[in-house]
This record gives sequence, structure tokens and C-alpha cells, in this order.
Amino acid sequence: MYRTRGAVANTGILVAAIRAQESARADALFSDPFAAKLAGEAGRAMLAGAVAAAGDQSTWQIVVSGETDDDGVFTTAQLPGEYYVIEVVHPDFLDDSIWVEVSGDTSSTVSMTRRVPGTITITVLDEQSEQPVAGAAVIVRDVTFSIVASGETDSNGLLVTQQLPGNHYYIAISHPDYLIQTTDVSVIGDASSTVFMTPRVPGVLAVTVLDEQTQEPVVGVAVVVRDGNDYSRIVASGETGEDVAATTSICHTRITSLILTGYRSRVT
Repeated sequence: MYRTRGAVANTGILVAAIRAQESARADALFSDPFAAKLAGEAGRAMLAGAVAAAGDQSTWQIVVSGETDDDGVFTTAQLPGEYYVIEVVHPDFLDDSIWVEVSGDTSSTVSMTRRVPGTITITVLDEQSEQPVAGAAVIVRDVTFSIVASGETDSNGLLVTQQLPGNHYYIAISHPDYLIQTTDVSVIGDASSTVFMTPRVPGVLAVTVLDEQTQEPVVGVAVVVRDGNDYSRIVASGETGEDVAATTSICHTRITSLILTGYRSRVT
């Protein structure tokens, strides 16, 4: 059984990874600038595992469904040994999902959180000075990625939403002087979240590539740096040289992604 980001449903993180993948396509049906960062390594790993297990299908296949009995138990018919995603839904509780590996008879327990409405108080601070950041744009999305609240922080760096149904929510904060930040909050009554924003400071990015086994430098690795908010946009590229490091010739302060080709490498 695998859980990601505490109370936030795995399904939401997986959906973010799928949306990020679609946004990166040249013929994308939509562009979601926050999906990649929201999904994170956990979401990408979940998506890769799902594709590896089930193939690159356009939809999830429901293999069995039903309701729990008076003892809170639901038992499937015999299933092939495989990885499965269990989704649990009840109007009085937050939706949840877990990953389960079936290898012989298997049991799994899911603890559901009761829905309690509440507001979200968001405090935005400068990461370095810890002073309030006024005028930061805040967008709050529910698990379907619909916008349920938005606005700007006040002079104290605060924004309080209207009362929201008990649910999981994803928050994106942007400001022209800072890098975009995302976080997640579960509303089980009034909730709060403090977000520290990183100032945009131009700089040169140096990438060092080492052989994973020998830890020796690897020369001639093609390096591509993509804009993390617009994956189709390449901001720098080159190869590692005799001094190993590939250094960008431009100074960007947006989130970036690195692509190393021609060698199995690890970036730290």
C-alpha cells in the first residue's frame, strides 16, 4: 500500500502527473502550468508505475466495484496477481485511494476522514526575510482541478477563503518577484497553511554528470534545460566538456527541468 502527501488522495497527485504529461505535448489539449510541480516525483513515479503495469492506455479500467457491508467490508472475486488502485467514496467522508499489490489473498484497511466544511487561511512569506508578501495571486483548486477560490494576499501576506466543503485542495501562489509555489491542504474544519516564496534571483546553472557506479565524470552528455512552467520551451542546451560541467549561457529564474541524453545519469 502506498500513500503520498499524507491526507491528500493519491488520485489527485496522479491526475496532476497526467495533466503535466498532456501539457508537455506539442498538440496538448490544454496547458496546466502548475501540474508538473504539484505532481512532483511521487506523481511521476505513480504514473510511470501505472503505465508499466497496465500499458499506455487512455483510461483507467474498472475491474470490480461495489459497496461495503454493515461491517465496513467489501470483498472482490478472485483477481489476477497485479497492482491495483482502490478508490473509496462516501458522501460523508473525503474521497481516498490506495495502491495494493495482490499476490494471493490480500486485505487492506482504509481509514476515511469525515467531511467538515471550513475556510483556508493562507499566509505567504518571503523565504529569506520571512516578511509578508503582499499582492501574491492565490488560486485554490479542488480534486477535480476546478478553481473554487482565488484572490490576492493583503499587506500582511494573508488571504482567507470563503467557507469550503470538507475536501482536499491544491493551492498555487504566484508573484512576479518570486518563483511559483504550490501546496496542498485538507479542509476538516478551518484550515491554515503558511507558504514561503523564493525570490527570483538570476544565476548561472551548472550541471555536473557522474557515472553512477564509478562516480567518474562523463564527457559529452547532451544537456537540455526546459522551462518548468512551459515544458515546450528550451531555455538552454549544450554538452558536458572536459571539465564535466555544462553551464547555461543565460540566466533564468523560472523553475527548470533537466534532460540528460546519451548516458544513464543521476542529477543531484
